[in-house]
Amino acid sequence: MRGVPLSFERTLRKSKPFYGSTTNSLIAYQDHPSAEQKQYLSARFDEIFGRCYLHHPTLSNALNQFRQNKEQLLRVLDKPNIPLHNNAAESDIREFVTRRKISGGTRSEAGRKARDTMIGLKKTIAQIRDLFLGVFTVPLARG
Repeated sequence: MRGVPLSFERTLRKSKPFYGSTTNSLIAYQDHPSAEQKQYLSARFDEIFGRCYLHHPTLSNALNQFRQNKEQLLRVLDKPNIPLHNNAAESDIREFVTRRKISGGTRSEAGRKARDTMIGLKKTIAQIRDLFLGVFTVPLARG
């Protein structure tokens, strides 16, 4: 890692398997939630993000931010049906960003609102269409 002190890089490399196994545990928890696993994952979070690196203030600050948002980050422990990622939200705004970059923006606030409204309507109609078509294709597939 260019521009990063060697000791910091070593610390990150040592902790990488630590984080990956926890992600896999969260995925497994979603499939089969249990009180024991919930308690284990909460303790694991504290173990990972409860550390303090005196020689790496940037890392310590980042870990502190995770600790402050523990309830939000571990919401999946209370509601296992929520996704662990925000891919749906990311893809929802992708078209807005792409159009804004291509067009260079709009000339007025009214133009921005009109563009955003039209894109929002387009996405909503597409989602409703998919739900509507799904109602008919499932019975047809059964035969």
